[in-house]
Amino acid sequence: MLRKLVLLTVLTAVVLAQGELIEPGQGIGPVRRSMMRPDLDRVAPPEALFDGNTDHWPSTTLWATDPDRRITIFWGPQGSILRLLVGGRPPTVYKTREGITLGTSARELEKLNGEPFVMSTFSGKRWGEVLDWQGGALQKALPGVTLALTMNVPGYGPLTGEQKEALEKPGRLESSDPLIRALNPQVERIELKF
Repeated sequence: MLRKLVLLTVLTAVVLAQGELIEPGQGIGPVRRSMMRPDLDRVAPPEALFDGNTDHWPSTTLWATDPDRRITIFWGPQGSILRLLVGGRPPTVYKTREGITLGTSARELEKLNGEPFVMSTFSGKRWGEVLDWQGGALQKALPGVTLALTMNVPGYGPLTGEQKEALEKPGRLESSDPLIRALNPQVERIELKF
């Protein structure tokens, strides 16, 4: 009897974890790539759905008032999902198979990747985005996934004006850069593109 109870507990945990998984090419949590807007009514109650326009695209935010579960869905011209965005406060309930979530640090990403990675500086449209995994493990693990890091971390305030300028001028940075290592920015946005 005890073995059955333990097995049931483990299986329940696995099913719940899969419901919160970020799966490249597939979806995030209960939102699957193949869904259309009416399908969301089976995922969440009407009060948990907010339709609008985000970044000039038709969008629906699922669990808009719950920063731990919020997912923004961007709709394409034919009503299919164009991209999914996880935003909110770290850590969110959603994670990749590797354990990456909002709040994952640059050091943790570099360790998971097995190599330094290249990211954009903290300016322009691609603010803090990982641009190149440099052939590391996350290159294969996260196809079509964009991670953006934030410099809104405790180490930013004490930086000199020159250091802040280096982070904010247009360009690229390596995660192995001493300034990035010292700052250790964290993931603030996870986006799946289809």
